[in-house]
Amino acid sequence: MKDDGLHMLITVPQALAEFTTPRVATVDLGVPRVVEERYENPDGSDIVVDTDLAGKPRQKLDNAGPLAGLHAGVNDIVVWKK
Repeated sequence: MKDDGLHMLITVPQALAEFTTPRVATVDLGVPRVVEERYENPDGSDIVVDTDLAGKPRQKLDNAGPLAGLHAGVNDIVVWKK
């Protein structure tokens, strides 16, 4: 815990930091066979996953997984702000 909130430190290997994937959107998800309806926002618009778990904006190509903008070495991510 730091003065500004709870932080998570994660060490990322170089190979993982260099591995990128495109942002996920409705078109990438397909149609589930159970309901046979596309994934969409409540207003019917396409879903675009353009922020990460911590609210940081995602680039068109970014790290795979829930956290965007990770670099090789130690990354300090604010999990909860005070």
